[in-house]
Amino acid sequence: MGLLRLAVLGTPEVFHDRSRLAFSLRKAQALLLYLAVEEGLHPRSKLAAFLWPDSEPHDARAALRNAIALLRSLLADSDAAPAQHSHLLSLHELLGLDPQAPLELDLVVVQQAWEEAQGLSTARSVEQRAALVAHVQHALSLVRGPFLDGFWLREDAPFDEWVQQQQRQWQVRLQLLCDRLSSWQEIAGEQEQATVTLLRWLALDPLQEEAYRRLIRVHLALGDATSALQVYATCRARLAEELQVKPSPETVTLAEHIAERKRIQEPLRESEQLFHTIFRYCNDAIFIVDPARDSIFDVNPKACTLLGYSREELLRMPMSAIHPREMPQILRFAQRVEQVGYGWMDELSCRTKAGEVIPAEMSASRIDLEGRVYMLGLVRDVRGRGAKKRRVV
Repeated sequence: MGLLRLAVLGTPEVFHDRSRLAFSLRKAQALLLYLAVEEGLHPRSKLAAFLWPDSEPHDARAALRNAIALLRSLLADSDAAPAQHSHLLSLHELLGLDPQAPLELDLVVVQQAWEEAQGLSTARSVEQRAALVAHVQHALSLVRGPFLDGFWLREDAPFDEWVQQQQRQWQVRLQLLCDRLSSWQEIAGEQEQATVTLLRWLALDPLQEEAYRRLIRVHLALGDATSALQVYATCRARLAEELQVKPSPETVTLAEHIAERKRIQEPLRESEQLFHTIFRYCNDAIFIVDPARDSIFDVNPKACTLLGYSREELLRMPMSAIHPREMPQILRFAQRVEQVGYGWMDELSCRTKAGEVIPAEMSASRIDLEGRVYMLGLVRDVRGRGAKKRRVV
């Protein structure tokens, strides 16, 4: 008996034995979908009135028989005898799908995930969370849109009312899955995955303010204040257009906090970008060092060219390997720079990778990075200037 697979969350799709079925009678497809979703056995009189409410009972029963004949033809196994039909089960006046026949229905997977998520707002262990997250993600991956999206009989049939009721029911369940999954992902710091889940949630319900707030926080956690404020602007516009209301005070406060934070950080970011540009392209060698720990924190490309080392080599080396003669003077100089904030030294030499000793001068200033105090030194090669009096200022 061939596998019958139905996908009803989105435009309905029906496959039998891996082949997609095409229905010449729309109500035959509606009948199959209804039997699959509602399960069990149903009186033929009820099904006839359900699908052909404007027809006389006799005509409705005849139309039902035609629909059943079409389904039996579509669902018959190719190697089965004419009298043998898979999936449809008829017992006197009752009709349904055979519960013993192989059937896959996307609603079953989503229903199972919903039942698990409904009873568990937070996963209690790492293993439990991983299993539940995987189950919910798989369930949501099956969702292509609303229940029987775009599938209507348009005859004021009870079937259309049933579709609307199912759409509301599954909308609520899918939103709960998105709510739970995005919450677990946000708590776990899985911001990229949370973004995908939240966008799916908003596609299901563009007016869900909690989803907007959570997406704003996720963008902020990713360091993207601009996108966070764009999400807020979308939320505000949607609520005003559809409901003629403003965002809640909680959402407004969150957006105002981000806007203020962005206003403060913009100049800092611009200054940081300017510093990195100067650091990279300066014609003088720049060293960021911690003389007290005899360590080098960073160097620019010009420093590598001057000494003949790669950046990686210099960051692994102690300062004393480059200034073997002047470390006591450098330590005293660094103490003065830390106290007054700046200084200049021309009694300096640097040993290159090739062993050459280069006379140099350095202007330095104190900088604070990552909670520690460093000395930033601009070192200039003074070979060729001739002998002059060395001094420290």
